[in-house]
Amino acid sequence: MCADDRIMAKAQMNQSWYDTHMKMKRNRNEIGIDKQTPIATDDENDTDDITRLMGMFDVPDLRDRLFASQQELCAYHTMLDEMEELKAANKQLECEAAELLKERSSHKQTLKKDAYNAVERLENEIVGLKMELAQSREKENSHVARMRSVLNKMKSLEEEVKAPRERADIQQITNKRIRASTGGLFQICCENDTQAAEKSSFLSSFNRGTVRVIRQRLDDERIHAKRSHSFTAMSA
Repeated sequence: MCADDRIMAKAQMNQSWYDTHMKMKRNRNEIGIDKQTPIATDDENDTDDITRLMGMFDVPDLRDRLFASQQELCAYHTMLDEMEELKAANKQLECEAAELLKERSSHKQTLKKDAYNAVERLENEIVGLKMELAQSREKENSHVARMRSVLNKMKSLEEEVKAPRERADIQQITNKRIRASTGGLFQICCENDTQAAEKSSFLSSFNRGTVRVIRQRLDDERIHAKRSHSFTAMSA
């Protein structure tokens, strides 16, 4: 057997179409397809046509043509197998796509639910904050009113305290003036007393000096008299 025959035989053994052909051939032999029937007659006619056509070509040419046909058939079946694989892959992809769509839908529903819950929670928080703000405003208004009341009371108390304070200030000023006037009179009296004391002292001093002068004169006259008497006695 040449190399081409071995390659052809190997290709025939490895192809599903060859197995199908051999299976059909065995089935035909089992059901007696070679009997003289219209179908058998047609097969014989086909066989004659094939024999006649084979006579038109030599063996190497037929072998080359058959080998080329087998290669094309192998390529065709390979393509069919690839198509089946692609169909299976597409089916798998469709299943995966359906699963992804299902997961996407579920995830989308989950996101919607979470978003709805988040929005509802935020709305509740906003409502709570608004209530707290309203309460804070009420407290602020109450505090402002209380502060105004306290300020008004303070003003009224200041007005009540202002009059006695003014009266006290006036009384204090009056007392100061009275003390000032009293102090002036006391000072005048003190000055008069001082002047009187000075005058009395001057008079006392003057009197003492006069008495001293008189006494000195009397002593001088007495001494002069004694001296005169002594001189007279000596002269006699």
